[in-house]
Amino acid sequence: MKFAEQWSSLICLSSAVCVIISLILPSGKMEKSLRIVLGVFLIACIISPLSDGIPRFKIKSAYFEKTPTQATNFMKSLDEQFKSLAEQNLTNIVKQTLKKFNVENEKIELSMDTNSDECISINKCIIYLNHQTKKGQNSSQLTQAEILKIKKELEKRLNIETEVIVMN
Repeated sequence: MKFAEQWSSLICLSSAVCVIISLILPSGKMEKSLRIVLGVFLIACIISPLSDGIPRFKIKSAYFEKTPTQATNFMKSLDEQFKSLAEQNLTNIVKQTLKKFNVENEKIELSMDTNSDECISINKCIIYLNHQTKKGQNSSQLTQAEILKIKKELEKRLNIETEVIVMN
């Protein structure tokens, strides 16, 4: 009984809205097309409660079952490629900066994460240098001042926290 009440009140309300809109609208070229739109709206309001009883059709196919996993694998592969590319670019920037100071690196570590928005965030860069890393004719040891300059330059260029570790 409650269903019939709700349905009849929906029909009455939507027909009243249609009548008010048709009275407000000016007559002319647009009148016919707006009456068609209002008629379709009224029919949709009449049919909408009945659509809940119509069974839904489910199509089962091997293609539809495989597609989500293939898409997931594709997205994972794409994320890995983006991470790899970002790591390569940062490594190149570090190597260029160290080349400016005539220093060769031993190892570069990047701390990278993917946040909840699936964006790559780089937290920290750790550069390992050998104590005797200055290249050229005058191979010498790095001073604390040079290490500090390298660190500041890298932090400026990378815009992330950078740590320079000198190994013996």
